[in-house]
Formats: sequence, structure tokens, C-alpha cells
Amino acid sequence: MGLFDGMKFYKEGAGVEKDANNTPSIVRFFRLFTEQFWYLQRANLLYILFFVPLAAISFFAFALMNVSEGMLFGDFILSVAEFNEVTHFGLVVSLFISTIPLIFISLANAGITLINRNIVREKPFFIVSDFFRAIKENWKQSLAAGFLVQLFLVVLAYSIPTYADMSQDKGGLFYVPLALLAILAAVIIFSSYFAYMMIVSFNLKFSAIVKNSAAIAIGALPSSILMFVVDAVFFISCFVWFFLLQSISIGGAFILLSIYLFIGLPFSNFTKSFLMWPVIEKITKASEAAQAAQTAQETQPAAIPEVAEPQADEPVSPTADEAEEEEEDDYNSSIEDGDELVFYQGRMVKRSEIEFL
Repeated sequence: MGLFDGMKFYKEGAGVEKDANNTPSIVRFFRLFTEQFWYLQRANLLYILFFVPLAAISFFAFALMNVSEGMLFGDFILSVAEFNEVTHFGLVVSLFISTIPLIFISLANAGITLINRNIVREKPFFIVSDFFRAIKENWKQSLAAGFLVQLFLVVLAYSIPTYADMSQDKGGLFYVPLALLAILAAVIIFSSYFAYMMIVSFNLKFSAIVKNSAAIAIGALPSSILMFVVDAVFFISCFVWFFLLQSISIGGAFILLSIYLFIGLPFSNFTKSFLMWPVIEKITKASEAAQAAQTAQETQPAAIPEVAEPQADEPVSPTADEAEEEEEDDYNSSIEDGDELVFYQGRMVKRSEIEFL
């Protein structure tokens, strides 16, 4: 008998709850956000290290390029309302040049997207190492995505006001390209959300990322719109002080900026990952299932055709020719045996029988 015989060191657990996978999304969202809030804040600090300096450089670069006209960022928006083609074109060029540093924020987008994705998936993560690993492994595609989005948005910043002014002056025909440009701008913004998630999640060519992110953004339009609304609400509510710079104190502006950086940014980034990952996961599983079915079909051996077993032949009555040949064969065989058939008293009999008679 062993020392520990009869002793029980285990017991049956509660098991998996029946409705564990049926938790409402809104409940799971706030559970994860509150449980991981401080981890989100730590990851957000790394994001801010990229975001704040680059945003500040772009802002002051734009201000310096237009300081001779006393133009600030808010005046660029006002220039759209009071459209002047020459002035607006110069502002768009200066906007593009000054926002080049913002392209490097795309590196931070890759890092923060990977961490938020792992939080949504409830997978282990290491904030600093995962953040910089995502940048190191995906910096080329991230910069390409950032440059492409920045270029399109700056071009649209010129094109949309241009066609808006032309549609007011020359009639409703110009509303068609205006509407198409507005749709294109929405698709570009929605696609940029999914692009970074695909960059850190899949090993795809950049052209495939652009195509697939656009297709998914359009296919998951409700999620895309919701992500845009979350981004817009925080941005507009916290950066309205750019337009009220003369009527708000520096302290008030600092408070609004802090709210955006430490509440708006982590909430917005987490919300986008929470909405994006289920969509991408569903499409990935469907694609893998289709590929598995196709592979199974290609590797399945070809079916061997069934061969019918031969059936017993039924007796067939001989034809006249066959009967004649059979009699001839009998006659020849009788000759070979030395007992040929002869005609005797009106019938054919064997010679041996005649001799016997």
C-alpha cells in the first residue's frame, strides 16, 4: 500500500459556464476596458511619445508656413467655408508639407493595435516589448499605409471644397463628383482602421492589405461608422479649443488636451480593436474553412468505378448453322474414331451398329 493511497488531491470543478460565450458584447467591452484600464494607459503613454511630438511639429510647421498671413489651423477650416481657389490651394500644399511628420504616427498605430488586439482576444501581452516588436516587424507597411492615407486625405481636402464651390456656382451636375469624393473619403478613413489590424495580424503584401481592408470596411459598414463616430466625438469635443483659442484660457485648453490624450485616445483605440477583431476573425475562419474544404477535395483519391460481376449465361438454343456444324463435328470425330455414320434402311446409323445387327 502506498503512502498516499486513498487520499484525494483533486475535485471536480465548476466547469465552463453554459452561457460563457453568450456574454453581451457591451458587457464584455466594459469588463475588459475596466479590468485592463491601467494597462491601456501604459500602452497609451508609449503612443503619446510618438503622437504629441509629431503632432506639435506639424502644428507649428503649418503655423510658421502661414504666419505672414496670420493663419492658424482653425483658419484653414474657415478658408474652406470662405472658398478662394488660389488661397485654398496654397493652404493645402502647406498642410501636406507640414503634416509629413504625422506619417510616422503610423508606427505607433501598429504598436497600439497589436496590444489592443491581444487585450480583446484575452491573450497574454507585454506592453513595451510587444509595442516595439510590432513596429520593428511592420514598419515598412505601416509607413506606406500612413503615407497613402495622408496623401489621399490632403488631396480630398482640396478636391471636396473645390467641387462644393463649383456645385454652388454652376449647378447640380457638380454634386455628383462631390458625392463620390465624400464617399471616397469615408472609404479611405474606414479602410485605415482595418489596415493596421491586418498589418499586425497577417503576413500579406501591401496591395492585398489595401484591397482587403477596403473590402472589409465596406462589408462591415456599421462597425466602420461606429468607429468613425467614436473618433469624431472625442476629437471634436476636445479640439474645439483650436477654434476658440482666443476665448479659452491656457489652463482650459490643457485640461481638454489631457482628457483627449489620457481618456479619448485609449478609449478610441480600444473601441476600434474591439469592433474590428470579431469581423476579421469571422472572415478568417470562413476563408480557412473554404481552403480546407478545397484542399480535402483536391487530395481525395478518385473513386474506383464499380465493375459488374459476370452473370451466369442462360442456355441458348443453337441456330440451324450451329446445329449443322455440330453434326459435322460429330461426323468428323466418328471418322477419326473409325466408326463413321452410314445410311442404312432410311436412316443414319454407325457402321459398328450395322455390323452388330
